[in-house]
Amino acid sequence: MQAVPIHFDQAAELLKQGPYKVLFQPWEFYRLWVNEVWACSGGWLKKPGNARAAIDLLKATTSAFRRANRDFTWYLQMYRKYATIPKANETTEETLKPLWAKLVKDVRAWPDYNILTANDMKDLLPIYKAAGDIRGSLKIKDVIDPSYAEQAMKELRKQGL
Repeated sequence: MQAVPIHFDQAAELLKQGPYKVLFQPWEFYRLWVNEVWACSGGWLKKPGNARAAIDLLKATTSAFRRANRDFTWYLQMYRKYATIPKANETTEETLKPLWAKLVKDVRAWPDYNILTANDMKDLLPIYKAAGDIRGSLKIKDVIDPSYAEQAMKELRKQGL
């Protein structure tokens, strides 16, 4: 047997085409299922202006997540403008709304409080080790620094967002 991670709507299409099955849906197993993770090296963050850029990126991402969760019309407009699939600009409300609803309600794809911590990742570490992706005694807390995301959330709160 072979398996591949794919987006839930792609899985729905594949299920119609053959004897495939969904093995698991990550958001059903993990408290926080993050689909988009921004990563960079500590060296990059130390360069002038880069820490500010990281915080601003996290603020923009979180603001977009929050708006996507609450405003389907805005999400539809942004999808039509930025999605890279063919003819995305022609996507209808009727086609996109069920996908958007699943992303908001079931997948919870866009967390309002957009901070991924070492504690959030601890459940994933054994899976990565079992798959051979991580070897040795890596400590998640040594590679995840939530302080930039925490600063971004603090600034959004200060702005009343």
